[in-house]
Amino acid sequence: MDQIAAKLAESEEALPSLPEAEGERVEPPTRAQRPDAGVKLTLDQIDAPAYMVNYNFLVEWCNDAAAKELFGLSGELDPQIGARSIFKLAMNSAAARAWTDRDALLPFLLA
Repeated sequence: MDQIAAKLAESEEALPSLPEAEGERVEPPTRAQRPDAGVKLTLDQIDAPAYMVNYNFLVEWCNDAAAKELFGLSGELDPQIGARSIFKLAMNSAAARAWTDRDALLPFLLA
């Protein structure tokens, strides 16, 4: 969250100031006029484990940290969608097997 706040602060500093006009309304520049002034964040910039799950509880995407730390994968997700159940991936990982209270894992996964 601190990284996001820092990026937002940087982008606000980069915004051009509007000229003062007497008696005239000055319109702010449109996004097309200042394409470099927007916030630029990508999911690849997240260092912590992160993943996206669809409405069927299938993992659509995960970063390297999630693949290794949460799901115990040595590479990328299986290209077969059926093998990407969040429950199957998480419950079969070494991290999940180390949990003494596996029922507590479900709310964590669905958060």
